Parts: sequence; structure tokens; C-alpha cells
Amino acid sequence: MPMAAPTMITELGKLDAKLVFAALGPLFLLLAALRSMAAGRLAPQARVWLLIGLIFSAVAAWLYWTQPLVAMARLAGIAR
Repeated sequence: MPMAAPTMITELGKLDAKLVFAALGPLFLLLAALRSMAAGRLAPQARVWLLIGLIFSAVAAWLYWTQPLVAMARLAGIAR
């Protein structure tokens, strides 16, 4: 039986969260830097983008470092 053509929903389901956060974190940091350079100071919008960029980057780093540990624990029979 032939396979159905992939839909947008199934393709979006294959995105890895740590890759999304790893891409968006530096993007928001760059936007914050550009906005603050254009304003000549740290504007409120730039502060929000800086905060979002830091949070996204921290989450990406956390996901990057914890997912291999969980996989190793599953292999060892410690976690489900």
C-alpha cells in the first residue's frame, strides 16, 4: 500500500524541542542587541527580548544536557 504524502502536522511533530529553543534563544539575543543599538540604550523591548533569549538558551542547554542522562538511565534500568 502506498504511503500518504506527509502533511504539515506530521512534519511539525518531528521537530525537536531542544533544537527549536537552541535556534530561538540566540535569535532573541541578537534582536535584543540590534534593538538596543538602534535605541542607543537598553529599551524595554530589548530587555524583554534579552530575557526571552536567556530563558530559551538556558532551556536549550538544560534539554541538551539532561536528555542523554535520561537515555543512559533508561538503558541502565534506573528510569522508565
